[in-house]
Amino acid sequence: RDSNIDSLLDELDRELVGLKPVKTRIREIAALLLIAKLRESQGLTTERPTLHMSFTGRPGTGKSSLALSIAWELQLGPVLSWAITSRSHLQHSLYRYDAVGRLQEANLRRLGQEGPPVTSAGPYLTLGPLGTALVARERPRVLLIDEFDKSDIDLPNDLLNILEEGQFAIPE
Repeated sequence: RDSNIDSLLDELDRELVGLKPVKTRIREIAALLLIAKLRESQGLTTERPTLHMSFTGRPGTGKSSLALSIAWELQLGPVLSWAITSRSHLQHSLYRYDAVGRLQEANLRRLGQEGPPVTSAGPYLTLGPLGTALVARERPRVLLIDEFDKSDIDLPNDLLNILEEGQFAIPE
């Protein structure tokens, strides 16, 4: 066992009162990461373990504090946040596409006022919190999804599909 991980897990036990399922899941993920590290050190191929965790509970039980603590302790960068409302859609959390801006710029360029024709949608896309969390990087990001119980009926299944795939398509 890595002593650094052991000390983090011990601190988790001291600092967090209750939330036993959360602590169990964190220990499972720590074990998966250690196994993956050992396999790689032996030259064995390994798939990156799934690092998704879901914390549920009544208001005030420390779910948000736990997400912030995990991000801080593991140096994962700022916590991404997605506040769910009854009008929230998965696509908005993945990315936003500025079709009007792209059309305006294409028209200006066609009229000869600015540079070559617009060919890429890239400059007109902005990643949302979920899209940002799914971008491949050395260290994962923590995404805090708040008020999930207020979501549209299809959102949980749609989100689960995206998390299982670990990627999404941008058709624009």
